[in-house]
Parts: sequence; structure tokens; C-alpha cells
Amino acid sequence: MLCHITTSVFASLIFDWTRKNNEGCLIIESFLWAELVTAFSNSALGDTFSLILFYGNTSIPQVDNAVQGIFVAKESISFATYWGGTVTNLIDKIVGAFLGFAIYFLLNRRKLRFADFSLNKKIINNVFNIK
Repeated sequence: MLCHITTSVFASLIFDWTRKNNEGCLIIESFLWAELVTAFSNSALGDTFSLILFYGNTSIPQVDNAVQGIFVAKESISFATYWGGTVTNLIDKIVGAFLGFAIYFLLNRRKLRFADFSLNKKIINNVFNIK
């Protein structure tokens, strides 16, 4: 629950700041920054609770496999728990950031088409086949 709260708080702060500086629009960089910040905050919180309460076991197969693989190489459960959780959080959040931006862009296509993006508008239009 604390990880979800930190995700919401950090994403909200980043999105609010981006909207103020980009005429009310979000850009892909804001989603990527939110991903990066929440990946590390979730990793720090989640991995700490996982290590203290469950000795590194999260019951999420992908995370546990990463932790076990790192543990075999390093033989430190705390190191393996933090690095395994951080790597899986980064991968998970980057997929979510791109999907979130794609959904946001498609839902706000008309408004965003004329917004001043820091990215090349031609690339965005080609990716989403906008004419």
C-alpha cells in the first residue's frame, strides 16, 4: 500500500510540474521521470519491507527469481533483495510509462497534436499514424 501511495504522490508532483511548464500538456519525458522516481522509491520501500518481514521473499515470481539469481552470485540476501527489486521495478515501470503515455496521447489526441512538445512532432505523428 505504501508503494502505491508513493507512486501516486511522486507521479502527481511530476505531472503537475510538467503541466505548468508545457501549457497544460504532459510529455513523454514526464512519464519517464515518474517511472524513474517511482521505481527507486518503490524499490526502497518494498525491498525494505520484503527483507525485514519476509527475508527477501515477495511471492512475485519475477522478483523472487531475480533475487535468487543475484543471491547465487553475491551471497548477500540484502544486496540481492535490493538489486533484484530495483531491476524488476525499473523494467515494470518503464513498460507502464510507455503504455500510460500511449493511452494519454490517444485519449487527448486533438489537444496534444498542436501542443508544443519537446520531442519531434513528426515522430509522434508517425508512431500513432496521425494525419
